[in-house]
Amino acid sequence: MIESAWITFWKYLLYVGFGSFALLVLVVIPFGARDVFRLFKKLDDNKDNEKI
Repeated sequence: MIESAWITFWKYLLYVGFGSFALLVLVVIPFGARDVFRLFKKLDDNKDNEKI
């Protein structure tokens, strides 16, 4: 089957879009989770300091 140039263009653009989304997920989720854990630890430390 012969594809037109537009179908080929959009197909590769779709691959690039999904690939960049997957890369974003692989990078943002681990580093974002680390920042959330740091935030909760910092809030817990501040709570302990207020009790003293």
